[in-house]
Amino acid sequence: MKQPPKTATWLLARLGCSPENDAILGDLEERYLEGKPASWYWMQILIAIAVSASKAIRDHRALVLRAVIAGTFVSTSIEAGVAHYRPLIPYWIPLEWWSSETLRTAFKFFVGSAVHLSLTCVSGWAIVRTYFKSGTHRGSSV
Repeated sequence: MKQPPKTATWLLARLGCSPENDAILGDLEERYLEGKPASWYWMQILIAIAVSASKAIRDHRALVLRAVIAGTFVSTSIEAGVAHYRPLIPYWIPLEWWSSETLRTAFKFFVGSAVHLSLTCVSGWAIVRTYFKSGTHRGSSV
């Protein structure tokens, strides 16, 4: 028996904010088993996630605004720190690395990835802290 795409189903189950997610998944699976293509199923899942997210954003405008401000502040702060210390990077590694284009590129990639990962983690932490400080997490559908 043909099964709907598991990744798409998992995405809606995890990212959907609607209490009707199970009903939506059931209806989509039924239509998929009737012969709809996988691309149709994916499109319906993505639309359901987008509609659910936009409704959640509309219902919690103040929370979203605080999260955006917190994320922007943290992101800008980290980027400013990186911009300040970036000129010092050549002094942190052996000089012979700078003569090799491969090592220089690899180093920049790993440093950039580490900065991006830390920026993402700290921004996420700030957003979660903003959310839980607001007191709206109790009984909220987000």
